[in-house]
Amino acid sequence: MNLDKYSIAGYLMVRKPTHDYDPNYVTSLPLNPVRGIHYHGMQRMEWYDVDTYFLEKRLPEKFMAKYEEIIQSEYFNLFVDLATTKEDVFLFMNLDEEIPIKNEVIVLSSPTLNAIYSEVLVSEDLVEWLGYDIWTLGGWSLIRHAIFENRQLCLLENNPINEFGLFDTSESMVQFVQEYNALGSSDKVDPLIDGMPVEAIRVGRLTIQS
Repeated sequence: MNLDKYSIAGYLMVRKPTHDYDPNYVTSLPLNPVRGIHYHGMQRMEWYDVDTYFLEKRLPEKFMAKYEEIIQSEYFNLFVDLATTKEDVFLFMNLDEEIPIKNEVIVLSSPTLNAIYSEVLVSEDLVEWLGYDIWTLGGWSLIRHAIFENRQLCLLENNPINEFGLFDTSESMVQFVQEYNALGSSDKVDPLIDGMPVEAIRVGRLTIQS
């Protein structure tokens, strides 16, 4: 049995790429793939179906305190709500039969996130690493915003994304951010605020989804 562990910031339930929208809202449309590749990063609809239960007061009472704990974990300017154990997140994955069809459990890891949240360990046997998302500490993914939403395909010429729409190494961030800033100065993407921190955040998917 492999006992090696990864340090992560926590667990997150997000919509699968092909379900990352709500058909009940006209303004919520599927995020189209780029060159056949879907965005598998961290800026997907998080806890969306559980939050619907919560807002409609349909969340079972025994889950209320746990969900409130999760949504209160959000740290200023990060806008990420993390569960500290896989058991916690799977409580909500099993609320109904539809949630596991539309959602998956991912883990996040970076020096900043691991320091801010309650760093936990997860067995390497349980994680399939998808790649690195480029995240502003204002709460949005530069990869999603620039490549998948604004379709700035020129960013892919020198910064190839992998099969999950992410980068294979954290070192890819430096050149990508430089080119992103150049596009920002020409109003092709939303510019970064001077001094805004940017982080390469490693995104993994749990190999067990129940």
